[in-house]
Amino acid sequence: MERVILRHLKGSKTGTTEEFPLASVSELTLGRDPIAQVRFDADKDDLVGRQHARIVRDPNDPVRFTLTDLNSRNGTFLNKLRITGNVPLVPGDVIQLGAGGPEIKFEIDPLPAAYVKATRIAGAAAPGETRVGAAASEATAPATAAKPAGTVGKATVERMIGETRSEGRRTMYTAVAAVVLLAVAGGTWLKSASGDEAREARRAAEAANARADSIGKAGERAQALGTMMTPAEIADANAGAVVQIDFSWNLVYAPTGAQVFHRYVPNEVEINKKKVTLMEGAGAMIPAYVEVSGGRLEPALTLDPNSGAPIAVTGSGSGFVVTNDGFILTNRHVAANWRAPYSFDPNAVGVLLQQGQIALDEQGQPILVRPPARWIPSETKQTGPKDEFDVFRGRQEYMMVRFRKNTTPLEATSQRVSDQHDVAL
Repeated sequence: MERVILRHLKGSKTGTTEEFPLASVSELTLGRDPIAQVRFDADKDDLVGRQHARIVRDPNDPVRFTLTDLNSRNGTFLNKLRITGNVPLVPGDVIQLGAGGPEIKFEIDPLPAAYVKATRIAGAAAPGETRVGAAASEATAPATAAKPAGTVGKATVERMIGETRSEGRRTMYTAVAAVVLLAVAGGTWLKSASGDEAREARRAAEAANARADSIGKAGERAQALGTMMTPAEIADANAGAVVQIDFSWNLVYAPTGAQVFHRYVPNEVEINKKKVTLMEGAGAMIPAYVEVSGGRLEPALTLDPNSGAPIAVTGSGSGFVVTNDGFILTNRHVAANWRAPYSFDPNAVGVLLQQGQIALDEQGQPILVRPPARWIPSETKQTGPKDEFDVFRGRQEYMMVRFRKNTTPLEATSQRVSDQHDVAL
């Protein structure tokens, strides 16, 4: 069975390994949070965030993984390099949570074929040249006829002279043939060289013309740029048209105008006549979420001011004066921010509610969930206190405009907000 193996190289869990069946892994959260699949010691591994990083398997390629930093304070490092966003993760990579923090080696066992290098085809070794050894000397004459050591017989000398003459004649014939061949080749080259020189001359002329045209165009461009404004000059010239927009809004219950709150529940509750802490290390109250149509999560909404935090945003953006009578072009997420994704604390893990009660899993344990990534308040699917639909609205508390050289804010109102694009007037 294929397994994802995490080997702890540094930190409080040094020397230990954690294994997960590859088929059951969709994502692994690394951190000190109680619900993290790869959990670190809350006291000893203090460089690690509650939800520090996440390993995610590619749904289209089950042996490919990515590593994501979850906006951790101390950063996530892959092979000693700090990462941002999603980066590919392959077996053998070393993950570090915070500079100087715990290190983990990522492995898959057995290693999938996608990561196995192809067999290298080596070139056949050339056979070694045959070494010509000295010929064995003929049998020596009887001892009585032996010559003094180092002497050469007459017949041997005559044979060596004959071989030298034959070798000289062969060398001469070879040299003559080479001279003839070079002469023929030289004539052929001289004939083709004249054509090559003509073609080369044409190419050189064309290249010179192209360079001249390029230089001429560059000169024209330089002259045009000389008459253009610099970025600083453009900014100064339009400074009077750029404005800062400060805004604040609340989500309200339309029939009464009452403020809408994100519901929180006690962290310690009674389940099956036993007191249970929903999240270890969290505060006395934790956020609650509900599942709406399509299986999407939303913050549980309530009108009780004592049961949660208000759904509200205060922020700022920029705009540009586009007409003489004061119309300003800006983004929709500035002029009507309740129509943009609401920002939750990524560490604001909470409990799931079903019909107003804490949802339990098959083991009778509370179901903990993360906040939704792209919940838009104006598009909530929840019903009001009387089970009525489409009763929650964003209400602008203020929208003030400030010009660069005038610190006095001016009140502004939205005239038109695009339904399709992030733009408003």
